[in-house]
Amino acid sequence: MAGAKPGVHALQLKPVEVPEELKDGNKFIKWEDVNRDIIEASDCIPKEIRYFTSSFFLQDKLKEMVQFGPPDIPVENKTVTVVYGPDMVNISFINFVSNSEGVAKIWTDSLLKIATNVLALNASPMQNLKKVYAKLIVKDLTKEGKLPVKNVIKLFSTSKEERKRVEAALATCSLPTGKNDVINVEKFFFEDFITIVRKVCPRPELDKVFAEVGTKKPYLTMEQVVDFLNKGQRDPRLNEILYPYANNKKALDIISRYEPNKSYANKGHLSVDGLYRYLMSDENTMVDPVKFDLSDDMTQSLSHYFINSSHNTYLTGHQFTGKASVEIYRQALLVGCRCVELDCWDGNDNEPIITHGYTMCTDVLFKDVVEAIAESAFKTSDWPIILSFENHCSPKQQAKMAMHCRTTFGDMLLVEDIYGYPLSAGTPLPSPKDLLGKILIKNKKKIKKRAGKDWSIVMMPTVGST
Repeated sequence: MAGAKPGVHALQLKPVEVPEELKDGNKFIKWEDVNRDIIEASDCIPKEIRYFTSSFFLQDKLKEMVQFGPPDIPVENKTVTVVYGPDMVNISFINFVSNSEGVAKIWTDSLLKIATNVLALNASPMQNLKKVYAKLIVKDLTKEGKLPVKNVIKLFSTSKEERKRVEAALATCSLPTGKNDVINVEKFFFEDFITIVRKVCPRPELDKVFAEVGTKKPYLTMEQVVDFLNKGQRDPRLNEILYPYANNKKALDIISRYEPNKSYANKGHLSVDGLYRYLMSDENTMVDPVKFDLSDDMTQSLSHYFINSSHNTYLTGHQFTGKASVEIYRQALLVGCRCVELDCWDGNDNEPIITHGYTMCTDVLFKDVVEAIAESAFKTSDWPIILSFENHCSPKQQAKMAMHCRTTFGDMLLVEDIYGYPLSAGTPLPSPKDLLGKILIKNKKKIKKRAGKDWSIVMMPTVGST
């Protein structure tokens, strides 16, 4: 966590911690709902983990097939749904049924924290290499649990020349090199994988450092590491008091943590391999982790901020012929969107719908969207949410909209003025901090205004109106 200095910035972000319940494991029954047109789950980022969700409907036959544990507990209450995909639109679902509600809740809460951990989503190159290694040693193994050499070759090479380089790297690690050979995964360690990466993807700029700073020796001394950090890596604009220059203690700490050659480490020397590991570590991420932590003043009026907003949120494609989706509201909120749009129109059976008016776009029920928003509103952020209504509904169906909002959102819905912030001209809006965990509705409602003997209709902006 480079840059996090005591007294300068208290880093509140926490690294990924896997609970013991997940390490111990549980038994589940799995079934998938996969979009075959997108890439496989292992190449995607988990979008969400749900518990007891109404996002899918289980047919009676399927309920019987996946029933697990006490039969008196509904399957939906014991189901963990993992939502994944390469983007917010092309997503698939993997469902896991546990034997109890408690197990499902523990796994759902824990997996969601892991999937949305800010530090994990901005991992260092070394952490990403560990993910690639983990995938390599568990995916597409032989029936005997061996790793085919061709899998390693396929991972690193796209040409005959590159294949020779991979085979040479495997030979360096005393591993099989034949295309039809297999590797015992129990003897294929991460250090071997790193060696292959170093051989296949050389870093000549590191050799240049050793030629210039290390006087062409195969290592840097402690003093040379200090010189490299202060002259080659330090931002000269940094305050010297808040961000002191590197010293021998800092150099020794780097050597002890990243130098794989114990003999070098004991002498206070850093090899090319050690420098490689240091530069690829969490101490040298593209963005300083402190930047992911909140440092802005969130006590100003709401109108003082730029708000992460979505336009035509319900659409997954073209604005004239596109498909409307309830799911997209969940995905938009989960990635941090705090203002979503709902284009509301009269629907059948006195149920308002959301669609792009006067087009060939499909529609979704207003009540389904409200339920989706309630489920995902504050899973990844507690900052207030603004629902921007483009309201084309009749008074009767507007009343139905108000009923759905009050019933579904409950206490999350802002229905009255906040103390000290009356909704009147010239009064500042509440701050994001004042509105934590609240859902605001931005709407225009029709109000009759007397003008002599005639009545006229004017549009009045309202906040918190339903």
